[in-house]
Amino acid sequence: RRLESKQTTSRHPSPTMKPAALCDAAFGATAFASLRRSLRPATSAWQQGPARCYHGSAAESWDRSDSSLKKAELWAEKRRNRDELGMRFQSDRNTARRGKPELRGLHDEIKILGRERRWEEALQVLEKVSQPDVWLRIAALSACGKALQFEAAKKVFQEIPDKNVPAYGVMMSLVGLRSPQEAQMLMEDMRSNQLEPDAGIYNALIETHGRAQNMPAAMHAFDQLVASGQPVTRATYQISLSACARTGDLATAKKLITRMEAEGLPPDAGHFTTLVTSCARTKSEDEARIVIDTMRSRGMMPDVITYTGLLSCLVGPEALVKAEAIWKEMEDAGIVRDAFAYNSMLGAALASGARDRCHELVSEMEALGHSRSREAQLRFAEVRNTFSVQEVPLSPPASAPASALPAGWQSRLDPSSGHHYYWREADPAGTTTWERPVA
Repeated sequence: RRLESKQTTSRHPSPTMKPAALCDAAFGATAFASLRRSLRPATSAWQQGPARCYHGSAAESWDRSDSSLKKAELWAEKRRNRDELGMRFQSDRNTARRGKPELRGLHDEIKILGRERRWEEALQVLEKVSQPDVWLRIAALSACGKALQFEAAKKVFQEIPDKNVPAYGVMMSLVGLRSPQEAQMLMEDMRSNQLEPDAGIYNALIETHGRAQNMPAAMHAFDQLVASGQPVTRATYQISLSACARTGDLATAKKLITRMEAEGLPPDAGHFTTLVTSCARTKSEDEARIVIDTMRSRGMMPDVITYTGLLSCLVGPEALVKAEAIWKEMEDAGIVRDAFAYNSMLGAALASGARDRCHELVSEMEALGHSRSREAQLRFAEVRNTFSVQEVPLSPPASAPASALPAGWQSRLDPSSGHHYYWREADPAGTTTWERPVA
């Protein structure tokens, strides 16, 4: 506003002014103190050219400006737009969320302890404060949440006298890991306290229902967010697409992508990759390949997660042939294949009945340290059960101990090593061992 009202005066900012002075002349030192701090390291580079002071999109924006005066006008327009929307600068919002000035040091200390999962020490810091404000309690609540300490977090939450939306958001993200019903109850409790959920609350609720594979409830939360009039961001779409991937709801995932594009939000590689993953449960290989072709046409390259999703779509006798082509494509692209990719590749080899290739993949996974996960152990058990029954005699060789196995245990001969391995029928993935169990 000051810039607009002084366009005809001699106090108009000069195009030759340095960044800090330019912002002071246009908007005042107080409003742009944080901007001045961010520009201070760049002042020494100013003589080397204005564009050297900015990086990425900021540098491109400067290049599009005719002068430093144009830059000031762009900042003025941004400030007016934010004021009209009732928005504050992120630095102001972060400062407010650190609570009372005298408690900000303790607030930062609790946050650091939370990142290090030292929740008990975080609670000790909180207990030393006679009158903690809501933000200090939320920091302690978050510390308990990061350590997955449900009961401790619940106690801290209940002790917050003036609960606000961020407090509910932290608690909802935590209880959503355990119970969608508890998350829904928190939503109702918010409304009973005359608090309107923000986009973060709705996102947490969508994620909670998606994790529980309750797609109707997840989309109901999505529709509630839309009805609230709050902006639906790319993050919300990503969370909703992840819910579709967990349930294999390809139809809803495609509708979400279409809706994004209609609203002027071009999907990025993450959205398309999640769409490919949505094809895995229904084994929709053709759909997955169409999505990958769309990615490439838009200049996006598939990553290891995208290829893993495609591998998971393969079924039938030709699965291994197709998987080997994808495997080679990943290698040519320089993509490091992780444990999830190996599990999907092993699944394709199993679908094709390729015994030797299965054993090769198992050996590679063990050598690379990819055999420790629960999913890998389940795959290994599937390989053993698939091929040992068909190709390995059930009776032990003469050199095996004559005593019977304990009740509930089974044994097979590993053809690659010549040794027997053992597992409990009730939990083959968690009990497989080379040591013979003793009754």
